[in-house]
This record gives sequence, C-alpha cells and structure tokens, in this order.
Amino acid sequence: MVRQPTLKQLRYLCAVAASTLWARAGLSCEPEHAQRRRG
Repeated sequence: MVRQPTLKQLRYLCAVAASTLWARAGLSCEPEHAQRRRG
C-alpha cells in the first residue's frame, strides 16, 4: 500500500523546494512566512 502524503509532509516539501529556489536566486531576505515559522 502506498501511503498518501500528509498535509504536513507536503508543506515541508514545499518549504524545502522554495528555500532551494530562493537560495539559488541569491535572495538575502527571508520570506514573511519563514520568519513567522517557529522551529
């Protein structure tokens, strides 16, 4: 059986992909939602 990815996993993958794109773009400022995130 293939488990369906959870919303939490999807959001994590999106965050990782976005961070990679921003890093490649050379952006020095973190996006708004990244600053609000607490880890």
